[in-house]
Amino acid sequence: MTERSGNKTGTNQKRQYNKKKKSPSSKSKSYQTMKEREHREAIKNEIVLISILAVAVFLFLCNFGVIGAVGDMISTLLFGVFGFTAYLFPVMIFLAVAFGISNRGNGASVLKLCSGVVLFLLFGMVTEFITGNLLNSNGYDIKAIYLSCSQERSGGGILAGSFAYLFYHFLDIIGSILVMIVLT
Repeated sequence: MTERSGNKTGTNQKRQYNKKKKSPSSKSKSYQTMKEREHREAIKNEIVLISILAVAVFLFLCNFGVIGAVGDMISTLLFGVFGFTAYLFPVMIFLAVAFGISNRGNGASVLKLCSGVVLFLLFGMVTEFITGNLLNSNGYDIKAIYLSCSQERSGGGILAGSFAYLFYHFLDIIGSILVMIVLT
């Protein structure tokens, strides 16, 4: 019996030695490939961030009338859509993209980004309530909201102004403020 177990042990040892070992060069090749992939991904992320930064700076300068006629048209559009928060929009876009890239694959980051969008809209709703346009309006008129916000550079724009109108229409001013405080 001891001979059989001895033979089995010897046979197992031979089998282990006969197994094909991975060469160090194949490990280093896969490591190099992984490093190259990470390097390409990092470069791609940097290009995206630099591009978004350039767009954000362009939009920011458009809001201050520095870019010219095209910038004025873009600024009018931004203020019509976002109202007073058009000043913050370029910064928020850059921060959201940077946060998304740095937290890629993290499920909690999606929730944080959505919360940031809700806070941005709530701030726009507050600016719409501050202007008093809702109190003076006869009904919901998207064109009037757009024109008012783009010309006066105030209010909540079409997005936040529409939400503010819905809140005001269904909850009145006190109910709207309470819901906005809770959402914040």
